Amino acid sequence: MTLAGAIRIELRAGHPVMIRSTRPLDLASRFCGLTPDGVLARVPLLFTLCAKAQLHAAQLALAAAQGRCLKRSQQPLLIEAALEYLWRFAIDLPRWAGQAAAMGPFASLRKGLLPPQLPAPEAARLLDRYLEEQLLGEPSTQWGGRSATELCQWWEGSDSPAAQLLRAVAAVAPVAAPVTRETRGADKLLPATLTAQQLRQLAAAMEDPDFCRQPHWYGGQVETGALAYQQHHPWIEALRARGVCAAGLRLLARLLALLALQQSLADPASALSYAGGLALASDATEAGSGIGWVNTARGVLLHRARCDGDRVSDYRILAPTEWNFHPDGVLAQGLAPWQAVAAAARERWLALQVISLDPCVGYQLEVYDA
Repeated sequence: MTLAGAIRIELRAGHPVMIRSTRPLDLASRFCGLTPDGVLARVPLLFTLCAKAQLHAAQLALAAAQGRCLKRSQQPLLIEAALEYLWRFAIDLPRWAGQAAAMGPFASLRKGLLPPQLPAPEAARLLDRYLEEQLLGEPSTQWGGRSATELCQWWEGSDSPAAQLLRAVAAVAPVAAPVTRETRGADKLLPATLTAQQLRQLAAAMEDPDFCRQPHWYGGQVETGALAYQQHHPWIEALRARGVCAAGLRLLARLLALLALQQSLADPASALSYAGGLALASDATEAGSGIGWVNTARGVLLHRARCDGDRVSDYRILAPTEWNFHPDGVLAQGLAPWQAVAAAARERWLALQVISLDPCVGYQLEVYDA
């Protein structure tokens, strides 16, 4: 069995945006009563998308619940996240923009990155070459060293594939209502790095199955993913201040996230932390509990486990999609001005809002003008 379902989006004139998920969110309950090894054997069978991240999060959560400190290489996570980001730039976004998908170079890169014993520096070299030749049009170090003003010059004048896609997004986004602080998503982002205290708060909230279906951050809805990871980057802050739309910021943040992944592969000793585990035994009620987190391409993935002896007594999962496609979340807010979009541009504009958040399943969009 694999994780399936879809995101259903319904737009009716004069009514709030309706977002419903048919994703089965109770799969983790099947882990109750199993041994930790039994859980780890089933996770790859149930979760085929971001499979390495799902398994890693499970390993971290179960190890923390058992009072163990798990040491694992982050390289498989970094490569999986990079390939997820690159799929959007090579396939999904070009198709949206009416361009030819660059499947060949992406397939070659994927084949080169997947051997399990590939040295990290070699993976970094392959990824760096792809970024230069297939996306940025210049060495990644040169691109990443630009000022915000120079970045805008590259965005507006480069003939590189990434710059062309960003211009295509900018050409479609302004057809809606004017971008304001409220509609561009400022201050509606999950923290770039979750503290131990915040992880404990989320673990406690995950006791409620409804929270895992429709999570909130201090009562409000927030976004996770590349834009949240990169929210403090000077480019993001500068372009947000200039009123760049959320979709454009998300695409730029993905490029920055790719650059960070490449640099982490090039120098594993100084790599950022993309995953971790935390024991939750702060009191007797949490004895034998742990939470594992992984920064995936779509956002923070959380696994929470409780063990009773040699058996798992409770297991919860909170995936990025539940944050980003919350019925009252950033997508609903971004789609709110849909009626202000010219009918001729509406289809592309609506698709952009959805794919910029990168759903992990297919989506169905129904529009009723009257």
